[in-house]
Amino acid sequence: MIKTMVPIFLYSLFSLSALAQLTPYDSAFLGKNIYHIKLSDSNGKTTTLEKFRGNYLYVDFWFTGCKPCIEEFPKAKELAATLTRDDIVLVTISFDTNDELWQKTLAKYAVAGEHFRVTTAASRNIFKDEFKIVYFPFYWLVGPEGNLIHPNAPRPGQYLQDNSLEKFIDGHR
Repeated sequence: MIKTMVPIFLYSLFSLSALAQLTPYDSAFLGKNIYHIKLSDSNGKTTTLEKFRGNYLYVDFWFTGCKPCIEEFPKAKELAATLTRDDIVLVTISFDTNDELWQKTLAKYAVAGEHFRVTTAASRNIFKDEFKIVYFPFYWLVGPEGNLIHPNAPRPGQYLQDNSLEKFIDGHR
């Protein structure tokens, strides 16, 4: 029993210390541009994230039935308050099909950031098929030109623990 627990324990320690490092899985998406993906904003208008060109984006993928997603909202709000750079934008992208439920959830939890929703099958398929986003919550870091610089970024709580979001971006420049 102990022999099997030690590798699991060591793997867990390694995984926690290596959260900011990219895996081979992540490398397949590194540098891919996301500006072509159509989303709906909180007013129902179709748009893309290109409107944030020149900024780094910390993107949170979620949906209202995802308990771990909801649990990260206060940490994301705290993270937003700790950022010292004005070129980092927190973005949430919801996969909810019900606009009213999405809007109520955003209001109930005072979710930080700019809010968008995937409303078309084409966009949903891009995220699922092209970017392999099949579980939630899921996070990206996007560079100023719309290219993925960390396609499997840590959750907000991890960035709060070690203040590594700005450090990662500074190292990317």
